[in-house]
Amino acid sequence: MFTVCVTLWSAVAQGAELTEMPPALRGDLGLRFDTHTQHDRLAEGDEIVGRRQISTTALTIGGQFSVIDGAGLFFDIPRYTDRTRYSEANLMAFDPLNDSGTMTGTSALDADSLGLSGKGFGGTWIGLSGAPLHEALFADRGDMISWKIDAAYRFADKTPFWTYSTEKQLRGAGPGASAFRLRTAASTTHRNTQPYIAADLIRTRAQELDIVDESGDTLISGAQVTPSSSADVSTGAEVFVWRDAETRSQISLDFRTSFGYRSFQTLPSGLYLPSVLDASRTVLSQMQEQTYLDLGFGVNSRIYDYAQLNVGAEVGTVSPHRIEHLYSIATAPGSLAWQLHVELRFRARDPLVTDIFSGGQ
Repeated sequence: MFTVCVTLWSAVAQGAELTEMPPALRGDLGLRFDTHTQHDRLAEGDEIVGRRQISTTALTIGGQFSVIDGAGLFFDIPRYTDRTRYSEANLMAFDPLNDSGTMTGTSALDADSLGLSGKGFGGTWIGLSGAPLHEALFADRGDMISWKIDAAYRFADKTPFWTYSTEKQLRGAGPGASAFRLRTAASTTHRNTQPYIAADLIRTRAQELDIVDESGDTLISGAQVTPSSSADVSTGAEVFVWRDAETRSQISLDFRTSFGYRSFQTLPSGLYLPSVLDASRTVLSQMQEQTYLDLGFGVNSRIYDYAQLNVGAEVGTVSPHRIEHLYSIATAPGSLAWQLHVELRFRARDPLVTDIFSGGQ
């Protein structure tokens, strides 16, 4: 699944904040809104047989706390809304020559009646953070770079996008399966600029689920669903355009680029195609691996060192990939993907925290 479902608190920060950690016995608490939309043309051979839009919206509560300088923990609780929509699509029909389905030369479907949507909480992430080197935390020893490492685990969630919940009377959202994540990020300061680089690796595990449709019928019992694993690398620079040394307020611009890889994934048939043969609904299908490339820009603002407001956006493209191995239908070159992010974060820092513990004395 292409979504922002893999977001976790360590990824909330933008720019060189990827390497930021609170001082000992201090922490952050924040709320983040993300939306990711991807527009695809569906092709069978040289013919365009449909146009699709996939979107994911996530509202995430997250926090981090440092036990000592350079070591801490964090959590992330996301709630998702996932949707697939079609502006045009052809009917899937059986092709006896290929003993498979085809959408070439078939009748058009009513696009307004197609698509799936789901919502609900996703798996909670918990993790540990460490900073072997850090310009701010270990300034007394002369560190010239900040290097941060995060390791996290996502708990499995029983209501993913892949199945319908008859109890809640709606389709779930998010990837569902448990996962491990490892991130490393490094940054340095050069005058008013902080260049940075970050790498992420997410290993997703298989999850056993009963696949149920909107009619309440169990299509597959005990299906071994495996969402994609991923690897991503991003690099950029945060440029500070205004700073106030007395209040520690600041405004910066963030310029970045990212490249990512998504592995094969095993999912129920019919989730990302407008029409499939009835026979394939009772089996799992495999979506082909894919890569993506995007460019991003953000504006980060800090108020009195205690509040952070970040706004950012990315636009990019996703490589063509076969949607289900059961059918010869793939995304055409030129898929467009864009993301928007808004984050509000409260930072427990001195002397604010000192005043709280001392009762304002």
